[in-house]
Amino acid sequence: MTTPSAERVSFTIMADAPKPLLNTGDTFQLECPFDGHAMESLKARNFTIDRCTKCGSLWFDMAEMQRMIAHNLPPSDFDTFPPHAKRQRSDNCKCPRDHTNLKPTPDPKQPQVEYLACDTCGGMLLRAGDFSDLTKFTLAERVKSFFKM
Repeated sequence: MTTPSAERVSFTIMADAPKPLLNTGDTFQLECPFDGHAMESLKARNFTIDRCTKCGSLWFDMAEMQRMIAHNLPPSDFDTFPPHAKRQRSDNCKCPRDHTNLKPTPDPKQPQVEYLACDTCGGMLLRAGDFSDLTKFTLAERVKSFFKM
């Protein structure tokens, strides 16, 4: 009986291949697309979101932010970092879940707030303080939305 010859298998690691999620025991930890620091999982009521430990940016999985706003979850539960005067650059940011390019997207109701959206997984990345801004309509924004009706 002859045994099949062993085939030599080689793998090439591409320089631009996405980094894997950080393995921290039983869970995987996301990396912030802005600064590469670890994102911590925070529990607020029945929601779990990811926040960068350095810059305070927030990662929301698909429709998570909309559900949190609909349930009147106060931003003070997790959006506790001060808004940065110097905005993090949003070009070349990759999704922390699937490593595809994130797309800068102005909020349709409050265009002064720009979030980064992932077309693949539906997630959204907001800078520190932007979720707080999205949950409040200023008087000027209310008047503007009234006249657009």
